[in-house]
Amino acid sequence: MSGYVSNDNFDYYKESAFNYRNFASTLKWKHTFSPKLYAQFSAVISNYNYQLNSIQDSTTYSSLNYRLDQKILRADFVYRPIDGHKIDFGLDAITYSLSPGVQKPVGFYSEIPRKLLKTSRLLNHHSISAMN
Repeated sequence: MSGYVSNDNFDYYKESAFNYRNFASTLKWKHTFSPKLYAQFSAVISNYNYQLNSIQDSTTYSSLNYRLDQKILRADFVYRPIDGHKIDFGLDAITYSLSPGVQKPVGFYSEIPRKLLKTSRLLNHHSISAMN
């Protein structure tokens, strides 16, 4: 199991502020089915998001948010039918969830309109095959 987390907050001369967060985690498990067949299974989760705040003028105070989530399931197999030969094969499935942005006014005097961009989702799957 492994993981990674980072974040940062940045303020540019009291005109704008940028905040981001990044998170990733991986879980791996290896299993031997027989002396000729073994596998590695993986699960991965990652998330990235940021927020950009405009704070230079009370009529343009606004906040913009973005988010990307990714999940991966993977199974990699190795089969050795006879000495000197190896067959690698596997499957993986990946899902993405993208929220490309939400812009909203901040404060009573802001004239910035609220905008919401449509969230997207994608399921991607592959099968991998290679012979040696």
